[in-house]
Amino acid sequence: MKNILILLITAIIITALTGTASAGDPTYVGAKRCKMCHAGKYASWKESRMANSFDYLKQGVKAETKKALGFEDKDYTADPVCLKCHTTGYGKGGFTNIEDTPDLAGVSCEACHGPGSAYKKIMKTGRDALVAAGLVVLTEKECLTCHGGDSPFLKGKSFNFKEGVAKTHDHSTKK
Repeated sequence: MKNILILLITAIIITALTGTASAGDPTYVGAKRCKMCHAGKYASWKESRMANSFDYLKQGVKAETKKALGFEDKDYTADPVCLKCHTTGYGKGGFTNIEDTPDLAGVSCEACHGPGSAYKKIMKTGRDALVAAGLVVLTEKECLTCHGGDSPFLKGKSFNFKEGVAKTHDHSTKK
């Protein structure tokens, strides 16, 4: 009986640590994999605040902004409340910590468009197949998960979807 209980507890812990993704679910691959086919979009994204958003959680970075919003200038790089919006896939099988998943620090392609492991094989089959495989066609709803009412950075301002999307990367081409 004791062995069964230990096995059950171990299984619960493993399930909790690995998330709820099953073997058939798409996984996060990191923006460098997206770059192979989307070099132009990657280059413009890499210069954006989204790409560098994890760095803003570090002590000494954006210290005045943190202070103006009522936050201490301390290290927030392990704070789950912050990580859900400053990383890619936190709590969904993506970013876990900077040591183990450094390619998912910051808000990258998959934060907006979903985990990319299923896209490479079907990339040239058309948009419908990509959407069926899990590609998220971005709408304001997805942006508002981080840029909505809970964001400490809005402070009474509303999120402008069109301007926000324009700041992420060049959307004028497919590549």
